[in-house]
Amino acid sequence: MELTNNIWAIEDSLILLKDGSVLAVFEVEPQIINTIEDGEKEESKDLVFNYLSSIADYGDFGIYTFNFDLELAKKIELLSHDIEQGVGTSPLANYVISNLAERLEEEVTYLMESKDYLVVPLKSVNVSSDFKVTVKQSVANFRKSVMKMVGFEELPKVDWAKEWQDQKELIQTKLHALNIQEVVKEDLMLLNRIHFLNGQYYDKDSEIIALQNSIENVDETIIEIGSGNALKLVNGEEESYVATIPVYGYPKNVSYLHLEEEIKNIGFPVNTGLKVKFSTKSGFYSLSTRARNKRKNLGNTVTETAENDDVQKIEVLESYELLEDFQEKSDNNEPMVTFLHLLEITGDSIEELNVKYDILASKLKDLEVEIVKAVADQIYLFYKFRMTELIDGDREGYLQYSSLRGLCENLFFTKKK
Repeated sequence: MELTNNIWAIEDSLILLKDGSVLAVFEVEPQIINTIEDGEKEESKDLVFNYLSSIADYGDFGIYTFNFDLELAKKIELLSHDIEQGVGTSPLANYVISNLAERLEEEVTYLMESKDYLVVPLKSVNVSSDFKVTVKQSVANFRKSVMKMVGFEELPKVDWAKEWQDQKELIQTKLHALNIQEVVKEDLMLLNRIHFLNGQYYDKDSEIIALQNSIENVDETIIEIGSGNALKLVNGEEESYVATIPVYGYPKNVSYLHLEEEIKNIGFPVNTGLKVKFSTKSGFYSLSTRARNKRKNLGNTVTETAENDDVQKIEVLESYELLEDFQEKSDNNEPMVTFLHLLEITGDSIEELNVKYDILASKLKDLEVEIVKAVADQIYLFYKFRMTELIDGDREGYLQYSSLRGLCENLFFTKKK
């Protein structure tokens, strides 16, 4: 993974990466559910499971939740301009508008809204069923790298997106019941840019103008190693501290976990990134093979534990039972996945960031979800959070394994009534 901009070009809902890979990005309109009605939640999880299962052939997908400023103060100011001054009702209207602005400042700490996005790779330079295609793509990628080293850089074809229009529409057809919407070019540019503006005020129009001029502006930010488990982002006069937090462990029983719902209701903005890879029949991402090998390795220990009634090794027995369950699901052709789950919080100071981390850690502890500060990996995790990054074998300790059904217990793409 390079710690530089990896985007070559962007069009409506499509991102062309410098290695030739193409990603489709869609906004997912949330299902509005009753938070105390379990039946609605179960229906939502079933719907998401069924439609995510339909894209298993693509190998990977990503789910991202970003928080955006509602800009209510600006909207209230615009509303005040519509008041016709000097007429009988204008004093009352001015009073209502002024009162509204003051109450919002006093009573609402974060004027934010969250939006969910789904990323699906239409083409990856690293994965192909055709070996000749893989070699051809790799040679082309190497050629680009060499040309860049000597000062020449290719430009993408002007009409490159037309080649991927049919595949993009096919994804939309497969996922139609999730109510996905295309992300227009300017918004998709900004969506990739705001990762480097996290927790800061920015002028949307100014940022889009810079990105339209050159997509290389997407990561134009000074990044400093902050104190503790954070990076400091500097953009002009704006500064913020960002911590990227990996989920290190899920509870043994994920039924009714509803982790995404809990995170959205925690009281301050938390961005989430979930990078998912479907299990393959063989190789590093074959979960069936990994489970089978681990069961063999644990076999003798399990027998010894059972014979000696060794209480200290009870975790070994639990692990063995989980592996058996894992193997059974895989044998029954239930979709299995490897995933990387990242959370991102921001603060105006290290002190504010630490308070938010403590609140988050305490809440997740109640759910039996483990997170780690990952101080030494903050640079890596910050860049890995980008929606243009797929899961890979790096930092294997942060990877989680599950059935797709179990992963959907997170309760994605919902908001409360």
